[in-house]
Amino acid sequence: MNILETHHLSHQFPSGEKAVRDLNLRVPSESIYGFLGANGAGKTTSLRLVLGLLKKQSGEVTIFGKPFDQNRVAVLSKLGSLIESPSVYGHLTAVENLKLFQKIYRCPTSRIGDVLAMVGLTGTGNKPAGRFSLGMKQRLGIAIAMLHNPELLILDEPTNGLDPNGIIEIRELLRTLNREQGLSILISSHLLSEIEKLVTHVGIIHQGTLMFQGTFEELMNKKRQTARVVVETGDMSKALETLTAGAWKPTPAGEGIIVPFSSRSDIARINQQLVAADIEVYAIRNVSRDLETVFMDLIKTPSA
Repeated sequence: MNILETHHLSHQFPSGEKAVRDLNLRVPSESIYGFLGANGAGKTTSLRLVLGLLKKQSGEVTIFGKPFDQNRVAVLSKLGSLIESPSVYGHLTAVENLKLFQKIYRCPTSRIGDVLAMVGLTGTGNKPAGRFSLGMKQRLGIAIAMLHNPELLILDEPTNGLDPNGIIEIRELLRTLNREQGLSILISSHLLSEIEKLVTHVGIIHQGTLMFQGTFEELMNKKRQTARVVVETGDMSKALETLTAGAWKPTPAGEGIIVPFSSRSDIARINQQLVAADIEVYAIRNVSRDLETVFMDLIKTPSA
């Protein structure tokens, strides 16, 4: 079951720039969904449209199985969000900030202590939020978003600007909330290397268009499916002919030949085929194929 869906969501700025193009997000319940894209790809605009912070021009948003436009109050009562910088009062303590929002949400006072414990800010005492580190402010923002015990948490670049320790703290916090409370989380980021350590599902957006959507394992499969080796031999022409005849798809590259493969045993078969054809094999080496490379390949397709 999907906790959030968008249906053909689009938005164009007055300048004529298309920020979001026919977006169809599918966020499964109890997942951590990583919404990935470079800065300016359309992530924040998409999330603003989902939350009703920006008036949508076309398309529909469904949250908790209900059209958002027709059930705004009911949906927002079960949804927490942190878009860009957290809205906190710098002269107030963490508890005082939360008391303000507790009155708005009309939730039990006991929730203040609960969420402070969740985000690790119980010991901040009388320290004003204006003196918090950036990581502490982000955690306070998440505490505010969690105050009314939502079922879905939407976060826009929550680790942006944080040092490595702050990034780890936020990652572990979100993982704990998802695992122990079954909280569904939609998190946007431009940092694939960080998101891959956290998410269960991934959506990749480029120039407003969704280029990939699926489980993290499916994204990993793309990495495996596009694995390649470079083969260096004593006879390039004969090696190309031999590998092509063997149903491989070799392409020349400098002093070597690039050959896609699916499993490690394929590498052995490539070598065996060349040796059987009396071709000297000087080297076989893997071509680096990390997720950053897969990401870049996905966004190479230009938008219409």
